[in-house]
Amino acid sequence: MSNSGGLAKLDPCDALTPAGKSQLGLTGEGVPDDLGSGRSCVWKQRVQEDLYHYGITLYDKSGLKDLPDDLNKRELPPINGREAVQIPSLVGGSCSVNVAVTEKSNAMALVVAGANRAKACELALSLAEAFEPQLP
Repeated sequence: MSNSGGLAKLDPCDALTPAGKSQLGLTGEGVPDDLGSGRSCVWKQRVQEDLYHYGITLYDKSGLKDLPDDLNKRELPPINGREAVQIPSLVGGSCSVNVAVTEKSNAMALVVAGANRAKACELALSLAEAFEPQLP
């Protein structure tokens, strides 16, 4: 078994089920968009005059302990038994929730919600909770 615990076999665009997308109000297919060392998929949603971006990034070779120390990390209660951290942006309306898969792999939910950081953090947690069941 690899260090990623099977995460390498998961396509980030398949990490959200139709029910998960519906719960978040997302329609259409996600668009692959690799981010740094991760494999990503992005969905967009128009909310009044803002365009929200939802992204799932899978890091096959990087665990939560590998996240840089200078990030604004906040521990969250476990998500279905998995360690999780929230990383709100210092400026702007983005927020991520990273969920441990193994010691050496993690999955990130990133939401950009206009300039509304609190909303982005709320939605990032909902996104992480929606895709967590698909993780190995």
